Amino acid sequence: MCNMAGYIGKKNAAEVLIDMMRREEGLAGGYFTGIATLDGGRIASAKLIGDTERLLRLTDAASLRGNVGIMHSRSKGYGDGEWAHPFLGVRDGNTEMAYIANGGMGFFAPRADERTAIADGLLRDGYELRSRKDEKKNVHIKLSDGAVVHVSDVMCQLIYRNIRSGLEPRAAMEKAYTDMPGEIAGLLLAPSVPDGIVWSRISMPIFVAFASHGAYIATSSLAFPEDAGEPILLPANSSGVIYADNYFVKPYEKAPARLAETDAAVRCAAYEKICEVLSEGDKIFADLYRAIDGLFEKADICQREPLAYEVIYSLMREGRLEKYDARVDGVLSEIDAPQTRLSLKQ
Repeated sequence: MCNMAGYIGKKNAAEVLIDMMRREEGLAGGYFTGIATLDGGRIASAKLIGDTERLLRLTDAASLRGNVGIMHSRSKGYGDGEWAHPFLGVRDGNTEMAYIANGGMGFFAPRADERTAIADGLLRDGYELRSRKDEKKNVHIKLSDGAVVHVSDVMCQLIYRNIRSGLEPRAAMEKAYTDMPGEIAGLLLAPSVPDGIVWSRISMPIFVAFASHGAYIATSSLAFPEDAGEPILLPANSSGVIYADNYFVKPYEKAPARLAETDAAVRCAAYEKICEVLSEGDKIFADLYRAIDGLFEKADICQREPLAYEVIYSLMREGRLEKYDARVDGVLSEIDAPQTRLSLKQ
């Protein structure tokens, strides 16, 4: 799990995104952080190891221009600064797309050989995988020469190759997500879509909410400011474009996996179970979605993360949720990371 944020509207995107990420990064991120904005057809970006505050101290993230942008904060794991999001599609020195994602392989983990073949093919076609490290690690993608790369780096270049082959960005994302699926969701900036943010979602959550000045996008509704309208969970196994005042959805032509239904009975059971877990005292978000694993019918993938986010958002709206951020060990010994602790108000 990671945390994503997006904004398109009348305000400065970097300012909005930083505020949103501060609200949500302790839920599932804070260890690697990055941002990208689109302004006048140009994409600017910054990323590093660490949380939002470290990104602001050590980069020009706060001064990036544009009213369209995306931001990402990654969970703890392997890698250096190149393993932070966003990943970029670059040609002749020009950044032509920026991509962020949330999730992992999950149900699709056994398809490692397919991912290796795709990554090797991208390298043969001249696409750069900047996350490449010549180390033996247990990660999602290993190249045939033994090196490892970040799976979202490969996905970014796969989408970029699809765009360069003639597909528009939404179709390019759908094709990449169905050719190399994971339990994932992602957001994409492209100058060819100057007034929107492209999205694709197999199972991980993407919520959108609208204000008078534009659209907010986030992994968790807890990221939305006070002026956001009612959160909307975008459909699974679908892709589309989010604009300042509306959004477009197109279901995948061929869904890569079957998702368990989240009906009223499952929602009620999840609410009760999460309340029970939170009543025990401080919990992290992972404790909550793991607690509702057994509530779903048998399927390829259950949507436990989106449902857990919906429940804690409901509890916050009801005034029953207690939350605070603790500081925990980061990826490097000299830095730490935020971790949100949750409980029920007594």
